[in-house]
Amino acid sequence: MRCLIVDDDNITAEMIAEFARRENIFSEVSTCNHPVTALSILEKGNYDVLFLDIEMPDMSGLELLQALNQPVLCILITSKTEHAIEAFEYGVIDYLVKPVRYHRFHAAIQKIQDFTKSRLIAEPDDDNVFIKAGSQQFIKIQLSKILYLESQSDYVVFYMEGGQQHMVLATMKAMASKLPSNFLRIHRSYLVNYHKIDTVEDDSVTIQKKHIPLSGSYKAMLFRHLKML
Repeated sequence: MRCLIVDDDNITAEMIAEFARRENIFSEVSTCNHPVTALSILEKGNYDVLFLDIEMPDMSGLELLQALNQPVLCILITSKTEHAIEAFEYGVIDYLVKPVRYHRFHAAIQKIQDFTKSRLIAEPDDDNVFIKAGSQQFIKIQLSKILYLESQSDYVVFYMEGGQQHMVLATMKAMASKLPSNFLRIHRSYLVNYHKIDTVEDDSVTIQKKHIPLSGSYKAMLFRHLKML
């Protein structure tokens, strides 16, 4: 894995870099002290993890996240705890409060490892997964044919192309952590395959004539994934 650390405070950036090297999971650890430069680096390079300061000159860390064309696993760094709630609205893995301590940094790394291990990453020629649709029954479905998921009490309903529906005893949070990155949470009750979105409005998206609510807290993350002309 390759990581980029973006912080206008060089001392903090180098400290985070040293923490990252201790973990032995990164093949490359790079630092950058200016968000505009970092944006250019991220658009040109293939980085897996981003450690990102929020309060920076010219462009905040959150503005940088919004500007990215490609998603990246992100851990935000902040000196203000009030940014915590806002941070998770951007779909980040974790946030660290300055001064960052190694034990807290290590816990964030564990979240990244847990996240990557739990995802159902489908290879281009392997689109099939099994879901538990009953106490003893597992059904094979194609990831590419999932339109969206809806949370209903203790269950999650898979809505498929062709009108099929499958109900699974699970939480939306669990499904979000296991599905590939083209599945995005756009509402506390909905997870969509953004490849299937037909239209986007201020407070909803449409998939095959179904209007699905879009919460403001998830809107920025959705627009980061959409290819806009």
